[in-house]
Amino acid sequence: MQKSFVVQMNQQRPVALGYLISKEYSFICGGSLITTQYVLTAAHCVHTIERIEPTIVRVGVVNITGSKWNDDTDYEVDTVHVHPNYKKSRKYHDLALIRLVTPIRTSQTAFPACLYSFEIEPTIQLYITGWGKTDVTRAGTSNVLLKATLQIVPRESCNSMYTTSRKLPDGIMDTQICAGDSNGVMDTCQGDSGGPLQGLTHKDGHYRIIGVTSFGSGCGSAVPGVYTRIYKYLDWIESLVWPSDLAE
Repeated sequence: MQKSFVVQMNQQRPVALGYLISKEYSFICGGSLITTQYVLTAAHCVHTIERIEPTIVRVGVVNITGSKWNDDTDYEVDTVHVHPNYKKSRKYHDLALIRLVTPIRTSQTAFPACLYSFEIEPTIQLYITGWGKTDVTRAGTSNVLLKATLQIVPRESCNSMYTTSRKLPDGIMDTQICAGDSNGVMDTCQGDSGGPLQGLTHKDGHYRIIGVTSFGSGCGSAVPGVYTRIYKYLDWIESLVWPSDLAE
């Protein structure tokens, strides 16, 4: 699997979720700021197999090194909201929202992302970013934020590659979106979960989040990764993040 080191300034830089383990923070998932106080991530990142939840998020960094609290980049988690239809035994509705205790200080490297709000799937080149593994055969994740480019894979084609998964009894649903590299090289991997699948879908120069990294079959293979499709969850997101807007 290959990723590059360049993240453009107008691309949404993911945040890293920090888990307090043996008095130090381990960063094993990503997320995206969608307001100054809310982070969008995957449900399996907050309902982990190890039964630990993130206690901080690290914002605006490229290099993730440092296992202690950092006043300049770290923010405490207040509340975690997991999508009500999510079940650990299934791969569906893999989405969660994290509310921070205090709003972040925005900067050129830390700012809320736009969400893609159209039903039609984009046909443009998309980007994945994260600090996940760069080689599935090696232990450890990347200390440096990496990105790769992918293309949407039609759901019918994607579905045919996941027919044996017991956690997908209904196959790949329309609440999910598949993206991959035709050369089978670029991909998300362990440690990239919860991060954004984003693209320049409008001419206004702002990248928008189309999906949240959910799962895959290995890393850097011909099988595309699967992402939670944001468009299908806009009502749920808005009901928690912008409830007053709905009441007007």
